[in-house]
Amino acid sequence: MQHKLSGIERELVLKYLQDANVPVTVTLLESLPETGLHSPSSAVFPVALASEKMTVLNQGIILLKNPGQAVASFAGKDVRVEFYFNRVGLCFITKMTHFSSDLALVIPEEISRIDETPVQKTNAFSADIFYGNSSSDEVVLNCPAATGYRLFSKPVWKDIPVEEGQVAKSYLEKIVADARARDVLGNGIQLIPVCRFLASGSGGIKALQGRAENPEVLYVNHECIVFAQKSEKFAFKPGIEFNLKLYFPVELKTAGMFREVFTECCVQSVYSDDKNEKTCAVCSFVSMKEEDIRFVYEMTTKNLFI
Repeated sequence: MQHKLSGIERELVLKYLQDANVPVTVTLLESLPETGLHSPSSAVFPVALASEKMTVLNQGIILLKNPGQAVASFAGKDVRVEFYFNRVGLCFITKMTHFSSDLALVIPEEISRIDETPVQKTNAFSADIFYGNSSSDEVVLNCPAATGYRLFSKPVWKDIPVEEGQVAKSYLEKIVADARARDVLGNGIQLIPVCRFLASGSGGIKALQGRAENPEVLYVNHECIVFAQKSEKFAFKPGIEFNLKLYFPVELKTAGMFREVFTECCVQSVYSDDKNEKTCAVCSFVSMKEEDIRFVYEMTTKNLFI
């Protein structure tokens, strides 16, 4: 359940929006059949609006200056507006309207905190990273499979949304040139999810700004694994080695059964987007047992290991 701000809290937020030059994210909403509820559109990505593109009036109206074609297409439609207030994610739902010759967002009476996204345990693949800290205590970092990425099938370029294809292609050209220069390209399949991730949107406003999130796994095969993280503080550096435990779900009558695979891992390459907001690490396996290599190969390719 969302926490709605009180009247006094709302007034403080309005003053903050006027004075602090706060960027916002606007997401197009679509009505769910029969319920009348709203859900973020799956066909249109959220659009980030820089503070210099907006003016907040005393009446609680956000005027948009030259918002661009993507936002202009939201005119007359319901949208979800998200922003940070003292690092806390807030949101409200309103309609994109015309105000004089400009587009505008009327801030409603109801402003809410963004809900925490609960972490749910699933039967999906995951990986544990083991490393030591300055006090010699072992630290375990659990890395889940990234949502929307098919780990156990061959990545293909058409997995990348059409609207992100050009940006992804520019990343691919630079990454392939770098990998070839260092002779670590291989068949290059692992670079498709890397380019897809770097070209993807920011993911919107979170419940709490700046909170560290564990890396996610974009791709894995019998030779390498690709980690990704939306953070400026990325723990992976080229050449770093660490221990890794992989959890592969197995199809048994008992739910929640996994095949555990242990290996040492070495960071081969690290790639970041142009804003240094998203980073990927391609890591190679250096000590996986032969029977585990066979299992992972057959699990991820659906072919027999010969």
